Amino acid sequence: MGRTIWILGLMALFLGSGCVNTPRGQAAGGDVAVEAVHGRALCTGASISPTAVWIDSRQMLIAHWQRMLSHRIGEGKPSIPQIEWDTHGLVLIHMGQKSTGGYGLELIRRRALLKGGTAYVRINWKQPPAKAIVTMMITSPCLLVKIQRGDYNSVAIIDQSGRQRAQADF
Repeated sequence: MGRTIWILGLMALFLGSGCVNTPRGQAAGGDVAVEAVHGRALCTGASISPTAVWIDSRQMLIAHWQRMLSHRIGEGKPSIPQIEWDTHGLVLIHMGQKSTGGYGLELIRRRALLKGGTAYVRINWKQPPAKAIVTMMITSPCLLVKIQRGDYNSVAIIDQSGRQRAQADF
């Protein structure tokens, strides 16, 4: 009897270990790592409405990086983030054009939930209160997020209240 339990225990351990291996670097538990690598209150080239763009190569990153920072004249531009493209991609999140200051984007969680082929990235979609005193200038906040590759083909941007603000399909 004791030997049978021991053998069954070994079999369970052996069979259970197969669940740890997940595709394309995906973490066990149905999520992938995310990290904010760059954020700005003014990103040139942003659309008027919220958007998300999947970036999967250095060439695409350079093109977006130059557009994002094209308004910076005479000041040092931050260096382009170094990404391991075989294990990670980037999502560029644009809040859209705003008529005042007080807006911004901030990563809430360092893990994105995977569900049905979509990675759900949670962000804080910051807006000034209705009667707040804010600067009168056009802003276009953006956030560049590094995301671990996994078993998904779409990234949905979800705000703090659970509302989907943008989506990047690839």
